[in-house]
Amino acid sequence: MAFDLDYELQTAVKLYESRYGARDTRFSFQPVSFHSLPYAQTLVDDTSFTLQVKLDEAARGDDYRLKYQIWHEAVHCLAPVRSMKTLWFEEGLAVLSTLYAPHMTRDYRRRCIDQLKPFPAWYDPYSAFKNLKATDEQIAAIHERAPERKFDRLMPDLIVDVFGVEPALASVLCNRLGTTREAKV
Repeated sequence: MAFDLDYELQTAVKLYESRYGARDTRFSFQPVSFHSLPYAQTLVDDTSFTLQVKLDEAARGDDYRLKYQIWHEAVHCLAPVRSMKTLWFEEGLAVLSTLYAPHMTRDYRRRCIDQLKPFPAWYDPYSAFKNLKATDEQIAAIHERAPERKFDRLMPDLIVDVFGVEPALASVLCNRLGTTREAKV
C-alpha cells in the first residue's frame, strides 16, 4: 500500500501536538524525501525556518518501516534543533510515541523493540524514558516550561519538578546521543 509521506507526517505532527503541545510554528515543512544514510533524520534550517524529514532509502517500499520513521521524526518536528546530539528525553519520547502510534500493531511493536535492543542509541533512551511513566499532560507541561519550548534545552531539575522522579533518572534523560546512527527500523 503506497501512501502520501507528507500527509502522514502532518497527521503525526497534529496528533502529537494534541498530546504534547503545539509545535514551533515558525518552521515550515519541506517535502519528505529520502537519503542514503541508514536512518531517518529531521534536517533543521534555523535561518530560513524550514524542516525536512529525510527517510532511509532502504525503507522505500516498506510501509511499516516508513511509517515508523515518519512518526518518530514527527516528535522531533515539535521543537526542532539542528543538532544530532539529541537529548535522551526527546529520543525516548520519539521512540515510545512511535511504538504506540495509531498504526502500530502489537506484533510490529514487539518486532521493533527487538530490533532496537542491539542499538543503544535508540534503546537506552527509550528504556530510560519508559521509567518516567510520563502522562501526556506531563509531557505537554514540560514542553511548555522548557527553555524556548525545546525538549533539547531540558535540565534535570525541571524533569524532577514535572515528573517527580529521582535526580538520577532525570540526569540520565539529559544524556545526549552521539552524532552517528546505526539502526534501521
